[in-house]
Amino acid sequence: MDNITHNTYLIKALNWFNWDLEQTVESLNYALAYDPEDAYTLYTMARLQAEHLKNYPAAKDFYAQALSKNLNLVTAYPGYVKVLILNEEYHEALRLIDFALGIQGTNKAFLYMQLGQVLEHLGKYRLAVKVLEQAYLRATDELNWEIDQELNRVKEKIKRIKANSKKTKGKKKSKGKKKKK
Repeated sequence: MDNITHNTYLIKALNWFNWDLEQTVESLNYALAYDPEDAYTLYTMARLQAEHLKNYPAAKDFYAQALSKNLNLVTAYPGYVKVLILNEEYHEALRLIDFALGIQGTNKAFLYMQLGQVLEHLGKYRLAVKVLEQAYLRATDELNWEIDQELNRVKEKIKRIKANSKKTKGKKKSKGKKKKK
């Protein structure tokens, strides 16, 4: 009986998720009261914390709880990685991506795209481009545009860095020549 009640509240929360925050929170709290160990309910609470409330530390905790209950909850990995990126926990995000890529059924293209984002944040732009190209090879049509945007943005950063370094080198040389006079 409790499982049916839990599922009913979870379904209500999912139905309201994008439309009524109050109903979503109420339904999720009831679902968690009936089964506080349910991975999908914890995952949904993590999404609520991240997407609606922008409470990334709480979202991180809920994602960790959800995955501790079910490592094969493949839908949780991209959201968890996104929260880690937003929390600027890049090395933890790298570890999670590495782990998630080994799980059957995860969206490899999306995880590679997120890996490219992490590498970009770490200043490893050329490696980010290579990883994003790998993402593109694994992607379906629905993700190709997003990967293209990421690739173009990182390539543009590389160009700007090159241009700025050339300007800086030119200024250093001219300053050095002025001092010699």
